[in-house]
Amino acid sequence: MVSAENRAPPDAAGECDDPPRWPKPPSTSKPGPDVDLGIQGKTALVFGGDSGIGWNTARILLAEGATVVVTDIDQSRLDTSADQLEAPHGKLHAFAADVRSADSLAALHAKVRDAVGEIDILVQSSGVTGAQGMFHEIDEAGWQETLDIDLMGPVRITREFISDLRNGGWGRIVYLVSEDARQPYDDELPYCAAKAGGALVREGPLALLRARGAAREHGLPPRSSTPR
Repeated sequence: MVSAENRAPPDAAGECDDPPRWPKPPSTSKPGPDVDLGIQGKTALVFGGDSGIGWNTARILLAEGATVVVTDIDQSRLDTSADQLEAPHGKLHAFAADVRSADSLAALHAKVRDAVGEIDILVQSSGVTGAQGMFHEIDEAGWQETLDIDLMGPVRITREFISDLRNGGWGRIVYLVSEDARQPYDDELPYCAAKAGGALVREGPLALLRARGAAREHGLPPRSSTPR
């Protein structure tokens, strides 16, 4: 997710193509000295896992004892980023997928199931800034592309993997949203509209998790100095 404070230009596939520019922290770094997330032995799937917030989320999950699957659109870049996590053997898997395609996500689900079984934690951190400009300057294609990735992407992701989270009676979803959902910028309205829509859409999965006794669902509006 690209915050308003730090925009990076997306490439044609909808991802930031600049390499990470932050110092690599130790792979064993934990959220804090007295924090126990209680996820030892759980399995997490992190979208947008090749950089930024997604990559650092995967790092923390691994440090907490979870098995992690990271995904993003470019397998080569994803593999490079996964190697930098220096995870123990068998604790980290990396499979590319395109959030614009339900078929691609179904194929990802099959790979994840074969590698680690059902997931317990879903982290949605993929997205782009998308079309920018004043309202009258953004054309139909600009709106459609941004909404397809930033709004329909999370919808497709959650529809595909919600069954895993419901089956275990424990599932957790973390959506990375944005302050733009409530405080829109007039020169990037497609992004703001997508984030506002995503903040509402998450109520559906939350109701399903509540029905199975797994009522933890979080939407986080991060401020970050990373590409996403």
